[in-house]
Amino acid sequence: MRESEYDLVVIGSGPAGQKGAIAAAKTRKRVAIIDRTVMLGGVSVHTGTIPSKTMREAIFQLTGFAVKALYGSESRGCIQVSIDDVTSRVKAIVARETEVIRAQLRRNGVAVYQGRGRFVDPHTVEVEGGEEDVRLRGEHILIAWGTHQMAGPYSLGESIPISLDPGMLPQYAVRTVLRMAAAMVLSLVFTLTYATLAAKSRRD
Repeated sequence: MRESEYDLVVIGSGPAGQKGAIAAAKTRKRVAIIDRTVMLGGVSVHTGTIPSKTMREAIFQLTGFAVKALYGSESRGCIQVSIDDVTSRVKAIVARETEVIRAQLRRNGVAVYQGRGRFVDPHTVEVEGGEEDVRLRGEHILIAWGTHQMAGPYSLGESIPISLDPGMLPQYAVRTVLRMAAAMVLSLVFTLTYATLAAKSRRD
């Protein structure tokens, strides 16, 4: 098994992993970043922020809603929009963003290893499932893996069972109210704490 040594090995290529790897590379450190083969860029690029916003914008553009907002209701868009139309646009944007991230890492001299990282010891990570298995030894290891995908696998366009049973409404309502109450309590605690500290501060 091939082995390589780096000053920093980053596990996870999401926004935090990217910024950490590039910041270290700019200080002339030898840096490697690890992520699964189809997940370069992290959940944000592949299943989170970018796909959801791209899907919304694609629907607006294809149906003509974006044009109608500017030129009025007389403007026409596509009457029939298929899931394939939306999916193709989402996939194109995701592929483009992935290449932008890959080019940025390459431009800064960050080595990219695609596969699943597994600790062998506190300073050694084994990458499995990529083009070849490799061991990376790093003086420092940054674990930048912080988000989970959906609990169950989901493909774009796949139908998800939704319960319309009125008996579920009280449960949904209670959960929603509890989330709102928790958010309100936390915001009040933060506001009062910050206000107290600001009042006690002697700076002008």
